[in-house]
Amino acid sequence: MNRLYFVGSMLLILMLFAACTTQVPTPQQDGADQGAANVIIDSPLGTPRAMVSMLPTVTPFSFPENIDDIEAAPGQAVVIGRILSSRTLMPIANTPVRLAEIFYADETRDPATAAWALNNASSPFAYSDESGVFVFENVSAQDYVLFVGDMEGKYTVAVKEDGFPQSYSFEPDTVTNLGDVDVDYTP
Repeated sequence: MNRLYFVGSMLLILMLFAACTTQVPTPQQDGADQGAANVIIDSPLGTPRAMVSMLPTVTPFSFPENIDDIEAAPGQAVVIGRILSSRTLMPIANTPVRLAEIFYADETRDPATAAWALNNASSPFAYSDESGVFVFENVSAQDYVLFVGDMEGKYTVAVKEDGFPQSYSFEPDTVTNLGDVDVDYTP
């Protein structure tokens, strides 16, 4: 039995040693542009080197000039609203707003069997403007929960008076104005 522990321990130590000595590609400053925040990363897979920007990328955002002129794309919905902080009663400006899809356990769409999921890659996304107004265009017509804030940090969802998440249902080919949505959030 002791021999088995000894062999197992030696194998574990050997694996740890091998993992710690593996060379990891390190970023190297691009010689062509020393002032830029770009780095060249060598790939251990033998693929061509990639240039990666170390600066944050800005996502283009354009707020519609006149929200009354917005029309829904065929089969899609448009959602408009304004988020207000229930703590300060002020609009929540320049803040991420998302729609988290609601999934039901059966066809009855009973809220007691509902669960919502926020997908960072595909959930509808918008930013509120300076006055807290947000617009979601080309939204799939289904049920959602309104999610406000950074999904990896400080966030909240719009809730009903009973404290449970407020669900919103959007029909195809419609523009829905949610009006003022009070949320327990301060940026």
